[in-house]
Amino acid sequence: MPPHLSVSSSRLHPSVRVTPAQKRYIIIAAVFLVLIMLWATAPRPRQAAGPWKGHALQDVSQPLQEDGGGEAGWLHERMKMQLELETLRNQVKSLSLSSSAAPPIVVVEQSPPSTTAPAAQPLRQPSAALMTTSSEPWLVIGVPTIPRPGESPHAEWPLLRRTLWSYLRQFAAMDSDAGFHVIVMNLRGAGTHVVFDAVKREFLTLRADPFYRVAAKAFEFVDASHTYPDDVNAEGVVGPDGTHEPPTAKVRRQSLDVVSLLDEVVRRPSKYFLFTEDDFELCPNGVLALQYAVSKARRYSLVPSVGSSSSASERPFSALRCGIGLNGIVMHNSAGPPYSDVAAFRSYLRRHYARRPPDHLVVEFYAQESDEARHYFAEDHQEGRRRRVAAFRHNIFRHLGGRHSTLRDEAAWSTPACFTELIAPQVFEVEAWNPRDCPHDDMWPCDSQEARAEQTAPGGGVVVRWNVSSASQVSKHWVEAGEG
Repeated sequence: MPPHLSVSSSRLHPSVRVTPAQKRYIIIAAVFLVLIMLWATAPRPRQAAGPWKGHALQDVSQPLQEDGGGEAGWLHERMKMQLELETLRNQVKSLSLSSSAAPPIVVVEQSPPSTTAPAAQPLRQPSAALMTTSSEPWLVIGVPTIPRPGESPHAEWPLLRRTLWSYLRQFAAMDSDAGFHVIVMNLRGAGTHVVFDAVKREFLTLRADPFYRVAAKAFEFVDASHTYPDDVNAEGVVGPDGTHEPPTAKVRRQSLDVVSLLDEVVRRPSKYFLFTEDDFELCPNGVLALQYAVSKARRYSLVPSVGSSSSASERPFSALRCGIGLNGIVMHNSAGPPYSDVAAFRSYLRRHYARRPPDHLVVEFYAQESDEARHYFAEDHQEGRRRRVAAFRHNIFRHLGGRHSTLRDEAAWSTPACFTELIAPQVFEVEAWNPRDCPHDDMWPCDSQEARAEQTAPGGGVVVRWNVSSASQVSKHWVEAGEG
């Protein structure tokens, strides 16, 4: 036996002989066979198509980590893909069923389905505006403003900014917007009031602030675009009785500025409207005091219904006074009669602006001192029970502009501090709280049936004494009537 066959001689048939050339062919064939088997058993990467590409099925494109190859490997890969597709179909089906059953509490931006559970969305308390049945705000506040010579927008607290922040802080401290809307009007038009523009930018930025965002959305900034008539500089018209000094041309222009503001206000109907000026900041607790005063004035306006001793009807106040000048006056601002008082006064002011200053005409109107005003308010009462002025005992505004008012041409003889008593002659006697008539009440007049019932009821006869000291700016002191 040849030496080169001695190793395998025990395994081969004696008649079989392998030549060197045949051995080379066998080795080459074996290598090709191994390569074919490796290619056949290698996993192929697959990617999902359509909207799912690169999202929920992206892990399927990775090589299989399990042992096993050939047909078993392909079956394992196919089963894995089918399971994941079935899971996604079930998730999409459950999402569609839940969306058709009830609307979502919080609307979120839709995204492709995910195999992971979505994060829980926090519940939000609805605002007061959503909890009311009316889309109208409870109170619209008008803030007319003019540029002041020498006032820089780079100053830390220009008058307009300080005034608006006095509202913003108190709005933000409440649970919701509580139905307030503030219209800040630049009476000189766009591009003329740098402080107005700076404060507007600031308040727009605050809409993204976590604490102030709800309160800041209550503020609307408007540039006036009105023009003055040719006769605005003409000589003033003296009243029929000859006792009223005609206003100057400057004051007549101011009256028409107020008309422009009221044009914006009546386009946004509300339960009430509050006259303010840009240099009167709201006193601490001013929002609470305002809500309290309006509520009490409304209660005191209830009168017994005709022919009934048990029911009552409301004869709403013609105005509520809680400040001085053309500031701190609350009027009804409904969209239509009988309580569209702001729209009626706007027309009244436009007709009579050349006769008296605006803060005189507004009192003449709601105190019904002219035939025209009496005719307007007479349409809303029966049997001589006319709507009356209500006077809150306390001033709830602090004047920042010295002794000159934004809408007055002359200096005021005094400017009452926060929560001092609003008596004549700081305001006209017809709109002033009267300590002789109502010494134990904080609302005048106090002679209505509801007022008397409140004073004599068990636990009644209490008056709020507003404390504005730095130590207790959020508290009220209740004292029995007649004390202090």
